[in-house]
Amino acid sequence: MEAFGCRAGWPRQKHGEEEGSALPEQNRLLHFNSAQGASRKPGVSVCVKLEPSGRIHVVFIVGEPEAEEHSSEGEPRKAVGVDLGIGRLATLSDGRILENPRPLERSLERVRVLQRNLSWKKLLSDNWLKAKRKLAKRHEHVKDFRRDLFFKLGALFAGEYDIFVLEDLNVGGLIQEGETRKRRLRLDDSSFSELKRILEWAFEMGGKLVLPVPSSNTSHECFHRGGINQSLTLEDRVFHCPHCGFTLDRDLNASLVLLKRSGWVPPFWCACL
Repeated sequence: MEAFGCRAGWPRQKHGEEEGSALPEQNRLLHFNSAQGASRKPGVSVCVKLEPSGRIHVVFIVGEPEAEEHSSEGEPRKAVGVDLGIGRLATLSDGRILENPRPLERSLERVRVLQRNLSWKKLLSDNWLKAKRKLAKRHEHVKDFRRDLFFKLGALFAGEYDIFVLEDLNVGGLIQEGETRKRRLRLDDSSFSELKRILEWAFEMGGKLVLPVPSSNTSHECFHRGGINQSLTLEDRVFHCPHCGFTLDRDLNASLVLLKRSGWVPPFWCACL
């Protein structure tokens, strides 16, 4: 267990306890409500989570009074559209680009080695349990890295923008329809659903707005005139409109299309395109 910069081992079994009294090696949530004890402060609850690797997280949930909403009438509101992808995790309509770190793909070789070591151990032996715990720690490292990145992005974007325009993706359908195994892996590694959920939470906490926009033909539609390029393939990284000759980076064009569909005026520099 890691807490307040210190590390602790597994809780030792006391004399007289039964062998099966320990918590199982799976996610286990225990909730303690302050209403159960008169000495505790109202509005406070505790959540204890046991990870498969043996890490224990203790989360204190404290209710705070809602802050008064400040009226923003008359103030300019900054909107941005974002196109999600597996090459670039996010491309914003103001030209900012976030590359996809692909934590699972980078750790895949290590995961395979740990899975192979686990398969060689005798089921439920001490060595099997140790190998299983190492594999669980590797998966948790990937998950923690991804969630840490998404929460930092949510805090950054919620602090800079008032309205966030996202494409409403059917992630499950995209993974099932993936043409290759590598593409399906990268779609799963990008975790678009989790990213969208965390971004929506960050903007709602700041009293701001997330607008989901239909994602159909956003990569094929011309931002400048609205024409459709049906010949565009996944390998094409530059969008070229066959009707008006407009040319722009494929992902940037898609993010501008999303912003345009939401009814918001694109950034001022787009007028120069």
